[in-house]
Amino acid sequence: MDSLTPTTQPPTAQVLPLAVRPRKMVGGSGYRTAMSENWQRGFIFTCRSDTFLENFQYGVFGMPAHKLDLLREIEPEECALFLFDSSARYLHGVFESASSPGLNLCPDYLKKRTDLHTSESGSPFPAQVKFRLVHEFEPLSERRFCHALSYVHKTNTFKQKLTSYQVAELLRLLDDPASAPVAKELPYETNGYRFDPSRLPSHMRRP
Repeated sequence: MDSLTPTTQPPTAQVLPLAVRPRKMVGGSGYRTAMSENWQRGFIFTCRSDTFLENFQYGVFGMPAHKLDLLREIEPEECALFLFDSSARYLHGVFESASSPGLNLCPDYLKKRTDLHTSESGSPFPAQVKFRLVHEFEPLSERRFCHALSYVHKTNTFKQKLTSYQVAELLRLLDDPASAPVAKELPYETNGYRFDPSRLPSHMRRP
C-alpha cells in the first residue's frame, strides 16, 4: 500500500486486537520462542492505520497480485513476519508465516474498502500469506529501526525482504528499543524524497 507521512502531531501506534493476544506456546513463552528462533529470512508487510485491524480480522497479510513472486520464499514457520503501519510509522511483531503464499487465500480481505481498487474476483491485495502471532512486542518507532533497513532512493519505502541478520537486529530492537539511538533524520528526509500531501486521506491533511 502507499506509504504516508505523519502529520505535525505524532501519531500513536495501533494496538493488536484482543483476539490475537494469546501468545504461541512452543517450548516455553512466545517471547523465548521469538528470541531463540533461527529464522533464515524475514519480510515486512505494510498497511495503513485505517486498515491495520483488518489484517487480524482475516488472519492474512496481503499485497497486490503482481507482488506474489516477491513472497515465494516465505514458507510456513520458517520466515519471521513484521507489520509496518505506514501512516503512524510504527513496526509491529513478531509474527510467523502459517501458510505458503498464494492468491486470494482470503478473498474478502479488504474487499469492502471503497477507497481501494477492487475486483470481482476477490481481494484488492490477493497475494497473501496467513500468519500467527509469536510474541507481541511494544510497537517500534521508525526512527529506532531505520538503520537496519535498506530504503529505496527518493522514496519513503524500504526493501521488504529481510536477511537473517536484519531479522535478528529488529528482534533485538523490539526487545530493547532504548538500546537504539533515535535517528535525527530518517533516510527519506535526506535522499531527495518529496512527499505529496494530496496522497493523504482527507482527515489527515492540515487545514
